[in-house]
Amino acid sequence: MQSLSDIDWDNWRPVDLATLLFVVRDEQVLLIRKKRGLGAGKINGPGGRLEPGESPLDCAVRETEEELVTTPTSPVASGELQFQFVDGYSIHVHVFRAGDCDREPRETAEAIPIWARVDAVPYDEMWADDRIWLPLLLREEPFHGRFLFDDDLMVDHEMLPHPPRAAVPEPTVSKRTASERTASERAASGRERLATGRRGMSETPFDSSREQQR
Repeated sequence: MQSLSDIDWDNWRPVDLATLLFVVRDEQVLLIRKKRGLGAGKINGPGGRLEPGESPLDCAVRETEEELVTTPTSPVASGELQFQFVDGYSIHVHVFRAGDCDREPRETAEAIPIWARVDAVPYDEMWADDRIWLPLLLREEPFHGRFLFDDDLMVDHEMLPHPPRAAVPEPTVSKRTASERTASERAASGRERLATGRRGMSETPFDSSREQQR
């Protein structure tokens, strides 16, 4: 597998479904430095894999609450990303944008919050594809991208001229069940449910003027 043309996209089914969410306010975008999981050490938006029966929007809100202890305000769908890795792994990511959050984000066991100026996004510390589509999100333009990766090296990519399809593809394998979540994750989700009434559910935030988690 050397290029996107080697993939039968009509019959492509991802191993996982996931989300990313970006809060954009006052010419700043809320990012995270991911502490664990796929892309640990990289800067990204808060997000993660869908749980069984969960919608992409519910997942995006839950993951932001779990990773940053804040709830995004009125998130809307911005685009979709399809990732194929040469080792066989694949993931379909639904990307959301929100105009604010209900409290200042704070560090958790999963992520460190980073507020970056929209004109100084630290792309060098992010996945290689982010610099292709994140500017579209920041300009509130819809997008649909396909990417081929070899580990964290982007081998090929294309941005499609049409909006993403509405149907959510079924993953090829089932995602982890609630019983497979770690004890710490279950405890964190329990505390968040008590605090906010929602389902499922530091380090000082990054100052991009002083310094520079698919």
